[in-house]
Amino acid sequence: MDKTKIKACLKKIPDSLWVLIMGGLGLLIGALLQTSSKAGGDAHKKGMAIFVDYLKLPADMWLKSLVMVVAPFMVTNMSASVAEVKQLQGAGSLGKISVIWYSLTTICACILGVVMSSVVLLSTVKQTENFPSAVNGNNASAAKPLTKVAELKDPALVPRETIDSLIPKNFTAALSTNDFLAIITVSIIMGLMLRVPPPPKAEDEALEEGGSKEQGTYYLYGFLKELNDVCFTAITKLVAFTPFAIFSMMIGVAHKTNMDEMAGQMLLLYATVWAAQALHVLVTIPLLYFFFTRKLAFPIMKGVAKALLVALSTASSAATLPVTIALNIENNKVRPSIAKFVCSLGATVNMDGSGIYFCCVAVFIMLSRGVVPTFGQLVVVGVMSTLMSCGASPIPGAGAVVFFAAILQAVGVVGMENSPVFAVCIAFDWLGDRPATMVNVLGDSVGSNVANKYAQAHGVLNEMDGRESAIDEHMRRRKSSLMNFNNEARSTSRNTWSKFDNHGDKRPATIGMVNRG
Repeated sequence: MDKTKIKACLKKIPDSLWVLIMGGLGLLIGALLQTSSKAGGDAHKKGMAIFVDYLKLPADMWLKSLVMVVAPFMVTNMSASVAEVKQLQGAGSLGKISVIWYSLTTICACILGVVMSSVVLLSTVKQTENFPSAVNGNNASAAKPLTKVAELKDPALVPRETIDSLIPKNFTAALSTNDFLAIITVSIIMGLMLRVPPPPKAEDEALEEGGSKEQGTYYLYGFLKELNDVCFTAITKLVAFTPFAIFSMMIGVAHKTNMDEMAGQMLLLYATVWAAQALHVLVTIPLLYFFFTRKLAFPIMKGVAKALLVALSTASSAATLPVTIALNIENNKVRPSIAKFVCSLGATVNMDGSGIYFCCVAVFIMLSRGVVPTFGQLVVVGVMSTLMSCGASPIPGAGAVVFFAAILQAVGVVGMENSPVFAVCIAFDWLGDRPATMVNVLGDSVGSNVANKYAQAHGVLNEMDGRESAIDEHMRRRKSSLMNFNNEARSTSRNTWSKFDNHGDKRPATIGMVNRG
């Protein structure tokens, strides 16, 4: 067999299987090194520990690289997403009902995640890590939380401090300390204020009807979009390195951890995640759908069963989006323009399953490190999971490390690069991520049916049909321009935002700096 065929066969292996293979290999090598270390004297143990530290170096650098990019990614992704959704809210009442649906389902999902993890995990998960030197010589539980809410002893003050912590005194300071509650809030406000260029087709139609060409510049939006593309590309490249990083990480985990005890607790974690996601699918979503439409949701779920299988296999709501839209149109009789609008919006902001998953993993890691969460810390976990799930990328594997670390840092649990439990959660992320994607896609599908029923009841079925160009432009913009549009296309296509500058000269327009005139 030649090298070309070998490479072709290797490319067919799914990423999740590569992670499993490399993680298992790392565990095996780590266990062998642990056995060798125990068999030798003190000098041998010290030398083996240094050797393992060098083997862990790629994983430590990979983890720090992901954490480094999280703040700019959250600012640019949230701001651009909110700005583009704001433009689509010109669809009127249908846009509002969609946002209300996604907000309710995400909030309910994160509340369910916090409740389930509190009921099941608080009384069963034992401390498996000693952290006398992980955080500059202090115990992990002694690390100061980034928000006052996590430190409160009086539950009555938690709502007040939660609201107060949303607005920072200094946004630059919030960025430097990774205060994500404040960062996300400011990013949303910035997105609401951003000007977004109208779709080319909509602008042409306005000119044909005797209107005037919209005047204005979009420098800040263009800059944020380009920076978001850079962050998105960086995360994608880092995610491609995941199997090798997990291999390096698992060597360190197996060398210093009792894997028999950890295995039982990991099984309990994922059982809790799956149970919470099942409750959300079988109870929360049907109840909310009945509240909105006075009808049962289970026929809707049956109509998109194939999309759920695609979501399970791809772990990507973005990759599943065409199937989701098609099945809602064909099986659930949703109007095409409404299905495209609501499902594409959901692929950006609706991450119910991810919210549940984030909550359970955050509480589990805290308990494993000996930090018993207070009521204030549980509130912070719930709020952070709600906000960060809305900004989660619909690309598989892009959010786990970044969002777990951000949520934990907000409640004062830091030093994740030295945590075996954190490393194992990243290695087995696909066990929670794939079912979470199914829940996300199901929420999108039911939401499109809610919007369709609302349109029928209020006589606005044709409201979205005239806005298909705006919907298509929104779906295009939510893809990375660096990854999907080459420079030639960007300078010659009709999808570029402007072909003319203020003087009427024909020049290639860039997505980064746009001047409408």
